[in-house]
Amino acid sequence: MLRIVDVLLELFFMELMRDPLAFDKIQLHETMSTRKKIEFKMYEIGVTSFKFIPPEKKTKCAKWNWCTLMGPSKLKIIEKFSLSTFINGQRGKDIEKLWRDFYNLYYTIKSVNLTTESIAQFSYDACRWVQEFARPLKKMTNGQIIQKGLYQRTDVSPYMHVFAFHVPLFMRKLHQQNLYLKWFTTSSVEKKNHEHVRLFFGRTTMDGGIEKNKQSATYQICNFENRQIYFRINKTPTTYSEKVLTISDKVDN
Repeated sequence: MLRIVDVLLELFFMELMRDPLAFDKIQLHETMSTRKKIEFKMYEIGVTSFKFIPPEKKTKCAKWNWCTLMGPSKLKIIEKFSLSTFINGQRGKDIEKLWRDFYNLYYTIKSVNLTTESIAQFSYDACRWVQEFARPLKKMTNGQIIQKGLYQRTDVSPYMHVFAFHVPLFMRKLHQQNLYLKWFTTSSVEKKNHEHVRLFFGRTTMDGGIEKNKQSATYQICNFENRQIYFRINKTPTTYSEKVLTISDKVDN
């Protein structure tokens, strides 16, 4: 679920990088650029490894990247980072509240003191969170704005769909058996995904396949997995011993 934090961070940084050159420029009456301020704030809250990565060429279109963050660092950011100091007005406060609300919902998932009522409340709050994330702009017929938008519906990721609609279902099913999501991990799934990326996507353009055989990466994965299953069912040995035949010529005296 912390993949959702990646979306929140990307949207936040992209909003500040509408002018990439100004993002790294010290403005009038300021002592640090926006980039330096963010890095300093990250250091203050304990995310000491955070750094922005400059583009190869500094142009009006070139965007800055940032280092990959682990789970604990992501949680610190959405809990403690003062976003409203970078985005002024009500919008900054709304986005900061969005971050804090997700932090609280995430720890509800990790709780082992859940009840049927608290799971139902989580389901409602998670749906409301996604709705608030994609809050649309509303105007009167005369053009007067009655509600400012937050993000676009296209910014909603599949992880948010799982967060709002599938996680509550998992929580209910597990609660009926006195089990909790905190006791489970998807590290094995992530590991398998990593292996697939390394084996099949390393030299391809994702689903474009390898130019040599023109097979898609999806086909290669299925083919590889089927072979593994076949070998396991039929107990096919994965190793063999090399046999060396030595021919010696007999010399008659």
